[in-house]
Amino acid sequence: MLDVIEKIQKAESEAEEIRRKAQQEAAALTAKAQKDGREEVERQKASAAREAEAILVEASWQAEGLLAEGRSTAAAESSTVRQEAAGRLDAAANIIVERIVGGI
Repeated sequence: MLDVIEKIQKAESEAEEIRRKAQQEAAALTAKAQKDGREEVERQKASAAREAEAILVEASWQAEGLLAEGRSTAAAESSTVRQEAAGRLDAAANIIVERIVGGI
C-alpha cells in the first residue's frame, strides 16, 4: 500500500512539474509574442512615416509645378494685357489731343 501511495505522490509531483513548466513556457511565449508585436508596430509606424514623407515630397513637387505653370500663364496674360493697353494708349492719347485741339 505504501508503494501505491508513493507512486501516486510521484505522479502528482511529476504532473505539478509538467504544469509548472507549461506555465513558464506559456509566459515566455506570451512575452515573446508581445515583444514581437511591439516591434512589428514600430516597423509599421516607421514604414508609414517613410511613406507619408514620400507622399509629401511628391505633393510638394506637384505644387511647385502647378505654381510654375500658374506663374507662366500669369506672365503670358500680363504681357498680352500690356500689349493691348499699349496699343490703346496711342489711340487714347490721339482722342485727348483731338478734343483739346478741337476745343480751342
